[in-house]
This record gives sequence, structure tokens and C-alpha cells, in this order.
Amino acid sequence: MASVNACTLMTFLAYAQHKGLDLVGYHDDAVGVLGIVAGKYRFAEINLHPHIRVKSPEDAERAREIIQDANANRFVANSVALPVKIFPEIRVG
Repeated sequence: MASVNACTLMTFLAYAQHKGLDLVGYHDDAVGVLGIVAGKYRFAEINLHPHIRVKSPEDAERAREIIQDANANRFVANSVALPVKIFPEIRVG
């Protein structure tokens, strides 16, 4: 779970820097959902809740696009055999 969370953060930060996003802050409340999958107790899914803070409303819309791009292209999350869902919260200020 920590690797998926870190990979999402690093991918987002790289995309944000490349696209010139004026980022104020980022933290994530990642949650691992445990369950019985194929007869074994394991993570059934990972839910990421990134809290992204930017300087302007225009940056908020760009941040939403960037987190969606990062979500689609993060290599660790795309390599695990369970769903990884993302629920971003973006704030200005």
C-alpha cells in the first residue's frame, strides 16, 4: 500500500512540475481494504485520498487533470493485482 501511495505522489509531483502547476501542498490518506480474495486473506483494494492544495482556481482545475493523468500512468499501481481507486480533494489557498 505504501508503494502505491508513494508512486502516485511521485508521479503527480513529476507531472505537476512538468506542467508548471503552482502547488502549495499534498498529502494522502491511503486506506487498504482487507478481505478474502480467492480463499486468502489479503488486500482487496487500495483507496487513495489525496488532498491537494493549489494557489488559484485555475490551478485547481489543472491539478484535477494532472492527478487523473498520474492515476492512469503510475507504474506501481498498474502492476498490482487489485483495484486502486483515487478520490482527490483539491482546495485553493
